[in-house]
Amino acid sequence: MHRTTAVGLLVLFAVLGAFGMAGTLQAQDEPPCESRDWACFSMDPVDEVPVHVSQHYEHGVGSPLLIYLHRYAPYGGSGVEEELTWTKLWPAGSDDYGDYIGMNDQVIETPEGDTGWIYALPNGAIDPVSACDIEDVRDLRYWNAFDDCCAFNYMGGGFTGLTPGAPDHPTYLNDLIRHLKSVYTIDPDRVYIMGFSAGGFLAHRMACLNGNVSYYAPHPPEPIAAIATLGGCLPTDLNQCQSVKPVNILTEHATGDQSVPYSGGIETLTLECWPDYPRAHAGALATIAGWIFLNRTSTDGEIRDSIIPLDVSVPYSIGENIRWSGGRDGAIVQHIRGIFGTHFINMSMNFRTFLVDWFLDHPRPGSGIPCTADLDHDGIVSGADLNILLGDWGTDGIGDLDGSGIVDGADLTILLAHWGPCTG
Repeated sequence: MHRTTAVGLLVLFAVLGAFGMAGTLQAQDEPPCESRDWACFSMDPVDEVPVHVSQHYEHGVGSPLLIYLHRYAPYGGSGVEEELTWTKLWPAGSDDYGDYIGMNDQVIETPEGDTGWIYALPNGAIDPVSACDIEDVRDLRYWNAFDDCCAFNYMGGGFTGLTPGAPDHPTYLNDLIRHLKSVYTIDPDRVYIMGFSAGGFLAHRMACLNGNVSYYAPHPPEPIAAIATLGGCLPTDLNQCQSVKPVNILTEHATGDQSVPYSGGIETLTLECWPDYPRAHAGALATIAGWIFLNRTSTDGEIRDSIIPLDVSVPYSIGENIRWSGGRDGAIVQHIRGIFGTHFINMSMNFRTFLVDWFLDHPRPGSGIPCTADLDHDGIVSGADLNILLGDWGTDGIGDLDGSGIVDGADLTILLAHWGPCTG
């Protein structure tokens, strides 16, 4: 992404509180684009967004959708090039630590039959003119996620808010999901978003608007099951987060991140563009706390198996793995804390495998109710499901119905309470 100056969180929020009292948006010149004029921002119409379709995709069988959101100034200039050169989730791969099957080769079993992934790679905006005429902003693709990321040309009117005309990227992505559902057989309970850096900020924004009918009117909001972010954060002002429905959350953030510091910080590009109106990032800890609050999960985190290595470019790289469960409709919050890592993570095959499997393990919160205990997805809770649960006893397997991290008597009680045919 870009470099951010680290500051302590307490100082950060004290400063932001003072700024919020003083700063207001000022009237600006006529904006060069309407906020939903995608062509003016050099963005593809939604029916021309690049899409990878798995060789195992079966039309008529509900299939998972992953939308990947690139970083600020993406590698190679586009989401497709960033996938080819950096993300590399689509092809199979291997390194010294493990093998990765690749989304294209992965067979996904569903009650309707086998299928595969749909993988969309949209591009962010390029402003036709630049109010902030510096090299790190001029003519570079970006996502407009929150007031503090990353529509830098629209931040010159105050300490908060944006001047008119900034692209409405949540609506763009909502339109994209609706279009893809009209072309492919997308499982409505398995729509996922992953973002790196600025793309991670927008993934958080999409979760922040999940189920918000008034924002997306006249079209309905398309449900989001889960997001995963690499070096992305919630806004410093949680009033920008107006979610109605919970979303499963996975964040990865390295303690050595100098672009979006783990503890939060002032965005240096806003200092260069608008020295009188600096903006700030919340950091990893405030983001985790924000989602624990928004998803209403338990505040007791559960330590899970670390990902080793997390980043193959960093010696002794470890991804500490912490999870908060028991949220609204079963939603969870999970955090991968990168030890010795940086912002520009070189993902290990173990981490790629973890990411893709994590998505498949987290359908839309509440989508399994009242068939939460239908572990084999045959439409009935029966002895077959009981056998699966007993086989997982004492582990964190799929029989962990209450999200406690262990299959035990509480999960058995849930299964027996749902015994019989599914009713919805």
